[in-house]
Amino acid sequence: MIFHSKTLLTNYLENKERQIIMNQIRQIHEIKEIAKDKLLGNYRLAVLAILLIQLVTIVIRDLSSTLFRTETFVTSILNLLFLFISLTLLEIFSIGKANLFLNLMTNREAKLQNLYVGFQKNTSQGIILCGIRTLITSIAFTVPSTLFMNFAFQEDHPITTLITTIVFLIGTIITIYLLLTISQVFYLFNDFPDLSAIDAIKFSCKITKGHRLRLFYLHISFVPWYLLSILTLGLGLLWIVPYLQSSLTLFYLNLIEIQQKNGKH
Repeated sequence: MIFHSKTLLTNYLENKERQIIMNQIRQIHEIKEIAKDKLLGNYRLAVLAILLIQLVTIVIRDLSSTLFRTETFVTSILNLLFLFISLTLLEIFSIGKANLFLNLMTNREAKLQNLYVGFQKNTSQGIILCGIRTLITSIAFTVPSTLFMNFAFQEDHPITTLITTIVFLIGTIITIYLLLTISQVFYLFNDFPDLSAIDAIKFSCKITKGHRLRLFYLHISFVPWYLLSILTLGLGLLWIVPYLQSSLTLFYLNLIEIQQKNGKH
């Protein structure tokens, strides 16, 4: 099996006369440093890819609000169905986004057409994978937030408010855990073209075991950048989002390297 990740981090660190120290937070800083280096000269393509996906997202969102303006039971069901299908469609673009950034981070030819790879290779399993991921994330986000919004601010029932808040916090923790656990599925789907949807999820669970906290820290480390982007009226996101996506891609490559070093191909 040929991995995108076979030599990237090893060669980079050997050239820098460094060595990866596993399970230490400073590895995250090193991954982010590599991400910045790899993006040099590639920002235009990365930004265009992110903008294109965002444009598709906006179009689908506006289409949903236009088609289902009247609120009835039937239109609500149709709206939910349309929302599920559209979110699944956007997830298929995420397969392409993962492919593009894998190519960028491994010095392979990257182009905007990479965004459509999810519609071109192993499409049926890709749709199943994206549908499962959409279902998991939708339920994980919707249930805790719905409970919180409906029951958290009842002044006459403080006990209910307390219980709802606790349930919301527990639900949020579970949601974060689930998202971190299945976070690598799109990269794996590119590295293993014949992988089934279920196997991609199982593989993601396997390689993220023991590394979820590191991945969570990587996400958290970008929060200050997102806050600073407010000062630029969101324009800073054109730099931050590709930087984050590149760092996440390199994190995946690092996970695969750890698997290889441990002999778990």
